[in-house]
Amino acid sequence: EAELLANSNIVPKQYRGQASDIIAASLMGRDVGLSPFASLNYIHVIDGKPSLSAEAMVMLARRAHHSITGTTSRTGARVDGKRGDTGDQMTATFTNEDAQAAGLLGGTNWKKYPQDMYWARAVSALCRRLFPDVFLGAAYTADELGGQVTADGEVIAAAIDYEEIDYQETVNA
Repeated sequence: EAELLANSNIVPKQYRGQASDIIAASLMGRDVGLSPFASLNYIHVIDGKPSLSAEAMVMLARRAHHSITGTTSRTGARVDGKRGDTGDQMTATFTNEDAQAAGLLGGTNWKKYPQDMYWARAVSALCRRLFPDVFLGAAYTADELGGQVTADGEVIAAAIDYEEIDYQETVNA
């Protein structure tokens, strides 16, 4: 089945001709509660590390009966979360200052879609901190792992030097 999908135009470009990546994404997706096709649309593999779109993170957290709400603007985002099981709450923000410190503001998507980019960074930080059990280590967006993505979240380039990634959180809690 994976070979057939790998040769299909219905799968995202990053999976075309990559049967083993289709299987890996589908297995990861199964572990977090995504169907095989949803996995191919929401999971991106950046240098061997799976990442989820912010849209998928919100969907999966809410599906697990947790709450995510917030606001976003052209200069930052604030995301509030509450666990459905324990009631624990947390807030994550990602601001223009955070984006500037991380060297993100020159990117095409940061110029064209700043609200979506701020939102994605704040969501992923909140999900890593408050809902790690839901995401099994995949609560990073492709952008955070160094991948270049289109406005729709499709990965177009993924050259990463892990020595240069600053794993210290730049999001304020």
